[in-house]
Amino acid sequence: MKNRRKCMGILVIVLVFGFMIVGCDDESTKGNTYYYEAFKITLAQYNSFMSNVTPGYTYTFNQIIGFRQTLRSFSGTFFGSGTGASETELSNFMTSSGISPSEYKEAKKSLDSVGNLIYFFQDQSGNVIWFYFEKE
Repeated sequence: MKNRRKCMGILVIVLVFGFMIVGCDDESTKGNTYYYEAFKITLAQYNSFMSNVTPGYTYTFNQIIGFRQTLRSFSGTFFGSGTGASETELSNFMTSSGISPSEYKEAKKSLDSVGNLIYFFQDQSGNVIWFYFEKE
């Protein structure tokens, strides 16, 4: 069980580090770039947060900022943050973490129209990783 936690923790750290290393595209592929940050919280904290959120509702930029502040107040484990993540890096990350192409398309549409997004996925140890993305 500890090995799974270590592996998932290492995976998330590698993903965040990868965003940091290759976060800058050359000018020929310039498109939208994104700020990101990642935290790990317990499943109980995630459930508590989700009990106050209406699923499927379209939230405003400021409402999502408020959700981010609430999630930060859970004192989860900080994995990292960075700027300049390209659309390709965003797509690769989200599809590698299990989101389907159609779900990615909807998430990306929301991110680009609202300007920010919080994305959750559960790791193998039962904790929840949340990423905050914001269009730069």
